[in-house]
Amino acid sequence: MTKTLLRQLVVALIVLGTALAGAPAIASATQDHEVAQARQGKVKIHAKPSKLKVKAHESFHIGGNLEVNVPRGASGETIIVQSWQNNTWVNIAYGSCTPSWTFRVSLSLSFSATLRVFFPGTVNYSEAVSESWAIAVI
Repeated sequence: MTKTLLRQLVVALIVLGTALAGAPAIASATQDHEVAQARQGKVKIHAKPSKLKVKAHESFHIGGNLEVNVPRGASGETIIVQSWQNNTWVNIAYGSCTPSWTFRVSLSLSFSATLRVFFPGTVNYSEAVSESWAIAVI
């Protein structure tokens, strides 16, 4: 064997050994992520706007609750009201949950919009979205 061929063979074996050594770590990280997702509590949002037709800049609210697999949670879990604009959901208002998983977010609009409520999830709970509604500004 020539020195060049021998060097190429050594480099190839080192690269292969490094790749094989990292494979269990990657598999372990993937399994850990899957286990963490399985442990997350499932969340369902029940939400409803107080009005479907409002005057421009008239205040209304969206209220509801999160359905989770535990009776009480930590207060302050973030709830986000989103509007469908330019083919993407845009955050327009924020609120938080009470310990009994209820929320009420007040807002006003100057334009008609399709809205929904989004719960971004936490370490313990999966993310969730509500149904969407068309709010007409008249």
